[in-house]
Amino acid sequence: MKKKIVLSGYYGFDNAGDEGVMGAIIQGLRAVEPNIPLVVLSNQPEKTAQDWQVAAVDRWDYKAVWRTFGESSVLISGGGSLLQDVTGMKSLLYYLGIMVLARLRHNKVVIYAQGIGPVRSPLGRRLTGHILKKAAYISVRDANSARDLANMGVPEERIQITADPCLAWQYKCAPIELPAGKKIGVSLRDWKGVDEKVFAAALDRLAEQGYRIIFLPFHWTQDRDFSLRVMEQMTRQEDALLVDQRLTPQTLFATIRQMDMMISMRLHGLIMAANEEIPFTAVSYDPKVTSFAHMAEMPIIEKLEGIQSDDIVACCEETLRTLAEKKQILTEKKKQWQAAYEKTNRDVINIWKEE
Repeated sequence: MKKKIVLSGYYGFDNAGDEGVMGAIIQGLRAVEPNIPLVVLSNQPEKTAQDWQVAAVDRWDYKAVWRTFGESSVLISGGGSLLQDVTGMKSLLYYLGIMVLARLRHNKVVIYAQGIGPVRSPLGRRLTGHILKKAAYISVRDANSARDLANMGVPEERIQITADPCLAWQYKCAPIELPAGKKIGVSLRDWKGVDEKVFAAALDRLAEQGYRIIFLPFHWTQDRDFSLRVMEQMTRQEDALLVDQRLTPQTLFATIRQMDMMISMRLHGLIMAANEEIPFTAVSYDPKVTSFAHMAEMPIIEKLEGIQSDDIVACCEETLRTLAEKKQILTEKKKQWQAAYEKTNRDVINIWKEE
């Protein structure tokens, strides 16, 4: 029997974007090799195993992780912005450390569609470059990530640019029921420079144009609480609705499909909208958001500090004025993303079969 493939990422933390990444990787690999044996390192292993029909191990139980690597031949460090030190060195050291453990157990390391950085500390950049140079396969989700890795010393010819797996995920799920009429989906997070009153005023003005404002939390507790605070500042609260339940990635995809457009700080709010060919306005708090908005050719608010409601409304109205044109852009890009996603999955399976 072929040895297992282990998936490592920000899994089991009730973040719909990262759960969607995991689901899309699993689906993509199984499309190439239906019976592939997969093990996920998860913060909630029992829930992950039940939700995704995979084996799962507690990501913090290093003895169990070590044993798992003894039964596997490939580690996929998969999706998302895992290799960054903006939230602290601990996160970066964890994911790099998992790669080191895997190699000590003679596993090949695969970097799967990652968004690299920001890695700002000199130590973090040296470690990232040194460890990733030893990976068997490296794919990143955007050109900026490729350039950054090259600047860390990873040979450019070894880095492939692919698509975030959520851009090509195919799923079957019914949406939640929402009011009829025109709708704008909103995914915000609490971040320095984000003024609740400014965003509330902007959303009020969009509601005045006949749109229902639908708040969609991606990271359940954090996004829900902040969305509530913004909604409470709105004068047209009757035109706003918070989806006040934990949604699976599949349900979020299906719900976003009902929108006329999305306004999102969360990267996977934008990615899910792009998958559904729903035009969006990006609100950038991180280079990964800026990079994806430029790649998708969608409007973007790049500076949060000092932003006024007029700026937000103007950017959103640009999206709304050209919905048909922007839908066509996303339709064409989705074909490219699908092809890149399928190639990545074939490449990974070929690496696994070499064992």
